[in-house]
Amino acid sequence: MVTAKGDDEGDRARDATAVGLDGLLSWFVEHGGSMTKLCLQDLGGEMSLSFLTGEALSKGEVVMSIPISLCMTVDSAAASELGVVLDANPGLVETPDEVLALHLMAERRKGDGSFWKLYLRTLPDDVDTPLRWLVERAEEEFRLLEGTMVGLLSRMMHSQVRKDWEELHLPLVEAHPEILGGVTFEDYLWAMSSIWSRSFDYQEPGSDGSSCSRRAMVPVINAANHDPSAAGSLSEIIEFQAQEGGLSIGTGDRGGAGGTLRVSAGRDYAAREQFFILYGRYSNAKLLYRHEHSRRTGIDLALRFYGFVLASNPYGALDYWVRVPPTDPGFPWKQALLDEHALTAAQAYDFSGTVRAGGWISPALLATVRVAQLTADERPVAEKALEGKMVTPRNEAASLGALLAGLRRKLITLGGTADERSPSGWEKEKQDIAALEGELERRQQRRQSHEGGRELAGGEEEGQERGKEEDREEGGAGAAITAAAASRCSASGAAAIKSLRRRVAAAKVRLEEKAVVADAIVALEASLRELQEAASSGVGAIASFETLDSRIG
Repeated sequence: MVTAKGDDEGDRARDATAVGLDGLLSWFVEHGGSMTKLCLQDLGGEMSLSFLTGEALSKGEVVMSIPISLCMTVDSAAASELGVVLDANPGLVETPDEVLALHLMAERRKGDGSFWKLYLRTLPDDVDTPLRWLVERAEEEFRLLEGTMVGLLSRMMHSQVRKDWEELHLPLVEAHPEILGGVTFEDYLWAMSSIWSRSFDYQEPGSDGSSCSRRAMVPVINAANHDPSAAGSLSEIIEFQAQEGGLSIGTGDRGGAGGTLRVSAGRDYAAREQFFILYGRYSNAKLLYRHEHSRRTGIDLALRFYGFVLASNPYGALDYWVRVPPTDPGFPWKQALLDEHALTAAQAYDFSGTVRAGGWISPALLATVRVAQLTADERPVAEKALEGKMVTPRNEAASLGALLAGLRRKLITLGGTADERSPSGWEKEKQDIAALEGELERRQQRRQSHEGGRELAGGEEEGQERGKEEDREEGGAGAAITAAAASRCSASGAAAIKSLRRRVAAAKVRLEEKAVVADAIVALEASLRELQEAASSGVGAIASFETLDSRIG
């Protein structure tokens, strides 16, 4: 079943976006794609166009097949006119996101001449991530992210993206005007935002039995929304199936090995239920701004954005690390110990979370802080720190105390107070978020209720009345003034909705991080208190003391 709306005859008329998707689906099927038991329907609001099941689905049932030849990949870029650019700059293939960005910009520049024109038209002109907030100088909204990991990494990425454009892409645009002429920084930002929010990674098996990770812009499936209960992992929903020999479908040879991406149901679905994929069981911070490592720069910067948060998300997490101070007399041997052990060799800011909701603290963070608190006398038994064991009662108390002090400081940077113990103390913040969400919903409903799909909000009615009055006074010129006033108010209403969405997302990320930190503080305080009680009870009690490692598994 391939339709841009549901099967019922009473479904309302397609809007322009749905018509575009209808054309995309026709192109998709014509060139080897298939979809069964799914349909696309406009659910309105935040969900917009979404997949619904046409009938009940069982977990593991295949619902879509997407030839790799329909996807935009590094291979398809190399087989296009961009092959000349890649041949002249062989190092580019080591940075697939940059190649895909060039690919997207070059193909969009072709307009109707692009094989992927129908797919490109369904990509949004703007993915509203914190990076976009900075580009638009939306400091009022971004201020709500200050102190959070999202805020810190967004500022770093803002500088990096501009640098990448000026040092890498702009010279290529100037050197190859026949392929990239007229491409601007805004085009680059659009391309990167599309990749960060809509690309998929899959594992392609090699001839030697190994596999390598590939990234692709995949038509059609990116209309599916995210839900953390959709499956255990994305690989349960999207799987690569190799095919003998190469595969070329459609206009031109787009290169790459043949194969198909197979989409399956990650769980059971009832008929007419929304079909979901998942990016992972991520915190709201990661969903708003996902991290990856830049192989080109070697810098750990966030290079993947999804640009949304969930209303209710149980997977709160924060990347919090400690380091051995260079002024520590034991710095050389402590740092060497950390560097040599796989558990502590790297400190990643990937939103996996060294501190998570419920008071979970990662073994890597606990090991690092124990090593940092070692004395010279404890050096002979230092390996215990890396085995999830208490080194000595003194070291354990010092480690818990140091981590506790650091997290209390972190709570203050997030706008909390040192004596806050649980999210129940932040009722005003919750009420503020609820008020923002209520205002956002009212404005969205107001826009949707206007006839003809006209985007009117806020003071637009006032603008119309003002235009009518001017029309009566000045004759025909008033009609033009009315239209201009309505247009201005429409833009103002859209901007207000965007601002509200940003403020809601930022406030939720901040509150999530505060709750995670508060949970960790509670867990650390309890563990430190029990350690002190055990120490006062004697050697036997110390021997039976249960460290945080053993409690969190």
